[in-house]
Amino acid sequence: DFLDFASACFRHKRKTLRNNLAERYPKEKLEGVAALSHRAEQLSVAELLELFRSLNPLSIPLTEPRR
Repeated sequence: DFLDFASACFRHKRKTLRNNLAERYPKEKLEGVAALSHRAEQLSVAELLELFRSLNPLSIPLTEPRR
Protein backbone atom coordinates (compact mmCIF):
# COMPACT_ATOMS: atom_id res chain seq x y z
CA ASP A 1 0.00 0.00 0.00
CA PHE A 2 2.83 2.40 0.83
CA LEU A 3 4.48 1.85 -2.58
CA ASP A 4 1.20 2.69 -4.34
CA PHE A 5 0.91 5.79 -2.17
CA ALA A 6 4.50 6.85 -2.98
CA SER A 7 3.87 6.28 -6.67
CA ALA A 8 0.84 8.58 -6.52
CA CYS A 9 2.88 11.21 -4.67
CA PHE A 10 5.50 11.30 -7.44
CA ARG A 11 3.11 10.83 -10.38
CA HIS A 12 3.26 14.47 -11.56
CA LYS A 13 6.58 16.06 -10.66
CA ARG A 14 5.48 19.71 -10.78
CA LYS A 15 2.32 19.23 -8.69
CA THR A 16 2.05 19.48 -4.95
CA LEU A 17 1.20 16.43 -2.88
CA ARG A 18 -2.30 17.84 -2.35
CA ASN A 19 -2.94 17.85 -6.10
CA ASN A 20 -1.35 14.45 -6.66
CA LEU A 21 -3.39 12.83 -3.88
CA ALA A 22 -6.70 14.59 -4.62
CA GLU A 23 -7.93 11.65 -6.71
CA ARG A 24 -7.21 9.12 -3.92
CA TYR A 25 -8.57 10.91 -0.84
CA PRO A 26 -11.60 13.05 -0.08
CA LYS A 27 -10.94 16.78 0.15
CA GLU A 28 -11.94 16.83 3.83
CA LYS A 29 -9.24 14.30 4.70
CA LEU A 30 -6.54 16.41 3.02
CA GLU A 31 -7.53 19.70 4.67
CA GLY A 32 -5.18 20.97 7.33
CA VAL A 33 -2.26 18.65 6.46
CA ALA A 34 0.70 21.02 6.15
CA ALA A 35 2.98 18.57 4.31
CA LEU A 36 0.59 18.49 1.37
CA SER A 37 1.69 21.95 0.26
CA HIS A 38 5.10 20.50 -0.70
CA ARG A 39 6.19 18.45 -3.67
CA ALA A 40 7.00 14.79 -2.99
CA GLU A 41 10.71 15.29 -3.70
CA GLN A 42 10.90 17.79 -0.82
CA LEU A 43 10.03 15.15 1.80
CA SER A 44 12.24 12.41 3.19
CA VAL A 45 11.13 8.79 3.06
CA ALA A 46 10.36 8.98 6.79
CA GLU A 47 8.15 12.04 6.21
CA LEU A 48 6.33 10.30 3.34
CA LEU A 49 5.76 7.29 5.58
CA GLU A 50 4.42 9.53 8.35
CA LEU A 51 2.08 11.19 5.84
CA PHE A 52 0.94 7.77 4.58
CA ARG A 53 0.18 6.62 8.10
CA SER A 54 -1.72 9.81 8.92
CA LEU A 55 -3.92 9.44 5.83
CA ASN A 56 -4.30 5.66 6.23
CA PRO A 57 -4.65 5.01 9.97
CA LEU A 58 -6.03 1.50 9.45
CA SER A 59 -3.15 0.36 7.24
CA ILE A 60 -0.89 -2.44 8.37
CA PRO A 61 2.09 -0.91 10.19
CA LEU A 62 5.43 -1.36 8.53
CA THR A 63 7.91 -3.23 10.66
CA GLU A 64 11.64 -3.49 10.76
CA PRO A 65 13.10 -6.25 8.54
CA ARG A 66 13.90 -9.53 10.22
CA ARG A 67 17.52 -10.41 10.83
